[in-house]
Amino acid sequence: MNVPLRADQLPSQVSSAVNRVERDGERVVLTRDGQAVAAIVPLHDLRALAELDAAEDAYLSGVAADAVAEWEQQGQPAGASHEDVLARYGISPGAE
Repeated sequence: MNVPLRADQLPSQVSSAVNRVERDGERVVLTRDGQAVAAIVPLHDLRALAELDAAEDAYLSGVAADAVAEWEQQGQPAGASHEDVLARYGISPGAE
């Protein structure tokens, strides 16, 4: 269950919020101006998110590698590196 808590109330409610998360497995959703901005979640939720991120990264890396292999198998040129593209258009690395 998600329990909303205004962010400005957190300093006086932090102990209670952490207890609810730890004891009851609730997710405390911090709000500012009525909008959710952050959350305090059980550690197992955080670990599950990290596993999902890793699985997504692995999947996308595999899709990219398959696409490159198919591209090269079709005899297409290898392409340009990120650095080459930046240099071609006069963009400095780290520029915004």
